[in-house]
Amino acid sequence: MGNGANDEVDAANDGVSASKFASLRRLGAKDFSRFAVEMQHVSEQVQLKLVEQLPEFRKLAADAIASAEKAFEAALKSNDENDRELNAAFKQWRDSLDKVLENPELTLEERLLVTREIGRTVEMQSAKNTESKSFKTRLFQQLVIGAAVAVGIVAVAVVGGKVGLEQGGSNNA
Repeated sequence: MGNGANDEVDAANDGVSASKFASLRRLGAKDFSRFAVEMQHVSEQVQLKLVEQLPEFRKLAADAIASAEKAFEAALKSNDENDRELNAAFKQWRDSLDKVLENPELTLEERLLVTREIGRTVEMQSAKNTESKSFKTRLFQQLVIGAAVAVGIVAVAVVGGKVGLEQGGSNNA
């Protein structure tokens, strides 16, 4: 017949091929962050079936969030160190320019040039600080989105599991 059983669409998996389902299941055990992103592209029914087949699902989600938080903290620390070094360099530059201004033999025009250069260092430092804040904001947004996706999947799993139990219980009554 052609593609084989693994490539055919599986009605039990809500239109997802068996090979795609198996691939998602392996991804969930190996890389939960990517798994969380991929889970958004399948139906809630498939999400629940995948979650059922990952016995450590909550732990995987918690580990993914903790890993994202560690990466966020490391990136912030690195960025903060870079900011400190950059600010120190700008301060040193301005201090050097201030010393130049102490020279009594400078003409008024030369003093104005040095003063403009001090102003330029302030503008450059301000621009770099703005870039840094923007980077931190984007980084934080990525962390929040990643955590929200993981929490959302856990919520679907928990709520879906409860609904499944309730439906199972009512069918047996």
